[in-house]
Amino acid sequence: MENPAVYIITLIAGGLAPLCWFLIRRNHVLSEKIGILQASIDSKDKELQRLIAEREEADKVYNEAIKTLTKENKNLKSVISQYKKPIHMPQPIKPMGSGVK
Repeated sequence: MENPAVYIITLIAGGLAPLCWFLIRRNHVLSEKIGILQASIDSKDKELQRLIAEREEADKVYNEAIKTLTKENKNLKSVISQYKKPIHMPQPIKPMGSGVK
C-alpha cells in the first residue's frame, strides 16, 4: 500500500486542480467584463466632457447676449424718454346751451 500522506496530497491536488482552473477561468471572464465596462466608462466620460464644454460655450454666448440685450434696452429706454410726449388729459365736455342768455 502506498504512503497515506502521498495519497491524501494526491487527492487534495486532484481536487484543487479543477477549482484552480475554474477560478482562473472566472478571473479571465471577469477581467474581460471589467475591460468592457472600463471602455464604456471612458467613452461616457469623453461624451460628458464634450457636453460640458458645449454647455460652457453656450453659457458664454448666452451671457454675452444678455449683456448686449441689457445695453440695447437701456439705449432704447433713453431714446424713448427723449421723445416721450406728455399725455394730455381730455377736457370735460360742457353741456350745450350753457352760455349767456
